[in-house]
Amino acid sequence: AAALLVLGLLASSLHTDAAAAPQGTALTFPVPSGVANQQSVLDRIYLHIEGGTFWVPNVKYVELKGTLPTTREAVVSRFTV
Repeated sequence: AAALLVLGLLASSLHTDAAAAPQGTALTFPVPSGVANQQSVLDRIYLHIEGGTFWVPNVKYVELKGTLPTTREAVVSRFTV
């Protein structure tokens, strides 16, 4: 449920900012996330869904991929829901 709330907040933020951004530019948001327990720029959120329904999917795990702003090192964190 918390992951879906985060996704909803990110989606509404992307929708608002995407309209104002010039076409062809990538939008990034520095998010203090659980990726490597450090503040990172969140690049991708992956939900692994197995079964369920459209309204109530069976989410097995969530994977967060990001980049550390200081070293530009890629970091990945996966947790089960």
